[in-house]
Amino acid sequence: METGEFLLLPGKGVFLPRGGGLLGFGATRESARRRLSWFGPVSTPFVCGVGWCWHVRIADRTVTTWPGADDLLGVIIVSRSGHYAWGEHAGIPALYQGIDVFAVSMAGLDEAVAQPDDGSVSFYWPWQPRPAYVTDVTLVDVGRNPRR
Repeated sequence: METGEFLLLPGKGVFLPRGGGLLGFGATRESARRRLSWFGPVSTPFVCGVGWCWHVRIADRTVTTWPGADDLLGVIIVSRSGHYAWGEHAGIPALYQGIDVFAVSMAGLDEAVAQPDDGSVSFYWPWQPRPAYVTDVTLVDVGRNPRR
């Protein structure tokens, strides 16, 4: 499957754009790094309490990952880079239930999608005095009991 967008798949992971394939929950440290290196240099930011963390920029998005308690991939964060809370259209859609979560206001997103109650998907947006747009989407493999 080749696609030009991120497909956010709760319980499975994220299907990456541009032929990057599935970044799936349960991946080992090295297989997650190899999958992300498809897009360029992978950095290693510090995340307190985790054994490893990978971060890569994909056009106007960033992807950050770290393990669950079993040291296998348990958290994936897709973020906007340089396009913040005012709804500027960004180049690579991030689709959740068929909707680009970065192109819809948070109020519109609340109406348009059903968020699981298990904490497997969460949206972040900066508080602003006018309607805010999502800047980060976090997918958690709740079955891996990840450290957050």
